[in-house]
Amino acid sequence: MKKILFAINQLYGGGAERVATLLANRLSDNYDVSILVKFRYPHEYALSPKIKVYTIAESEEAFSKTRKFKRIIKRRRITKELKPDVVISFLSKTQISMMFATFGLKIKRIETVRNSPWNENLSPFMLRLWKKCFNRADGVIFQTEEQGEFFSAKVRKKSIILPNPVSKACFEKERCYSEKIENFVAVGRIATQKNYPLMIKAFKKATEENNNLKLSIFGGGSESDINKLKALIEELELKNNVFIMGRSENVFDEVLKRDAFIMSSDFEGMPNALMEAMALGTVCISTNCRTGPKDLIDNEKNGFLVPVKNEEALANAILMVSRFTQAEQTEMGISAKQKIMSIQETHNLDSLEQMIDIL
Repeated sequence: MKKILFAINQLYGGGAERVATLLANRLSDNYDVSILVKFRYPHEYALSPKIKVYTIAESEEAFSKTRKFKRIIKRRRITKELKPDVVISFLSKTQISMMFATFGLKIKRIETVRNSPWNENLSPFMLRLWKKCFNRADGVIFQTEEQGEFFSAKVRKKSIILPNPVSKACFEKERCYSEKIENFVAVGRIATQKNYPLMIKAFKKATEENNNLKLSIFGGGSESDINKLKALIEELELKNNVFIMGRSENVFDEVLKRDAFIMSSDFEGMPNALMEAMALGTVCISTNCRTGPKDLIDNEKNGFLVPVKNEEALANAILMVSRFTQAEQTEMGISAKQKIMSIQETHNLDSLEQMIDIL
């Protein structure tokens, strides 16, 4: 049985962490899977008991006190002890660290792209190192074909397309469609990339025509970013319409309680929240950002795409959706679910397992 080591910052919080957990759980049925993280968090995503987790440090404080060079040495020591056949790394800084940690070792590396590569927040020097990770990798996972355009033909030749896996629980849950759409939901961390100010300003315009509209935003974030959103809500007099809900342990159920989903991101990789909302049969509105949404939404058939950073277009889409009949909701919601089911069937783990077995 081949040994696989996943390397990622943590097992809590964002979309990349959730995908790494889902992939590790599914691969653990056929492979010996371990995960290497910086340190452990409470409330991590659920892992199969077959999977062992290793840490660079015992806590966030201990990790911050460890010099970067020593972190790489620790990564290398753990990797040498585990003797994995393949290392699969997530997120740019971890990928760079693992490239150095595995240098000279007879270990195959698979690199993954988890966000729009055009929007990686790296210095020019770190960006060059990150590209080297892919040039020297033995295999590459893209979430969309568009992501491959950022890289050389050499990198594309050793790549596969693997959209994010979606939990089976999404497809198993049933949605009850309301007589009219009034309650909207957004899910995702409170961060600049998600452009929640655009969403809130667009929602303000929509409420000027229909003040019954409500928006619930689920997701964690820094206290500073959350307070800025709350201040904007107060400034726009939306405290009875827009609500910052924080993180939820039952986000699928929270989405099902609302009628429609909004995503206003400036860029993405393959947005988990949008995929899950569609899999739940939700009417969805998304910005047509790089990368992911246009691979999921066929505009006006199973959802709506609006231009990035276009407040007017987003407000108009919200109002259009709010006028949907129950029959229109049902038709679009079912179409959205079918689209995600088709993507999951077409791009499944078989391609990744084939890559692992060949390496």
